[in-house]
Amino acid sequence: MANENRSRYRLPPVTENENGEIRRVGFELEFSGITLPEAVAAVKQALDAETSAETAADTSLQVESLGEFKVELDWAFLKRNNAESGRRFLEDTLAELTADDPARRRAAVLRHLDQESFELYSVVCMLSGNWDSYFNNTFFYHDLTPTGRWKLVP
Repeated sequence: MANENRSRYRLPPVTENENGEIRRVGFELEFSGITLPEAVAAVKQALDAETSAETAADTSLQVESLGEFKVELDWAFLKRNNAESGRRFLEDTLAELTADDPARRRAAVLRHLDQESFELYSVVCMLSGNWDSYFNNTFFYHDLTPTGRWKLVP
């Protein structure tokens, strides 16, 4: 029967992946109302899966008989959530950076900001004579790894 069904459907032009294995098809199931850890726990329990990789935005699960499953956040949600956490971070950090205590200000910079990206950008701006540097156009992004810091985007 499998051979019968196979002959009724057109095959894609490339049937093997870069490792010479048969390509597989995937599907997307969207839902809301639970967190990423809750969704991962549900899939792990339902399929007896093991975690094979994990980031702040997605988790890969391995199921012996079925292969890999990826549980990930919708990017619209992630952007909205990151904007909210970014706003909270900026408010909290601003309070630390404007504190009367210089040691508290220094600790805030070391804890929250990626000094290497800022220093490198500053040196390049000085050496290149860039007058429109961090005084006018400064953009940061928040690295989403668990220990992520805010980094300067040149």
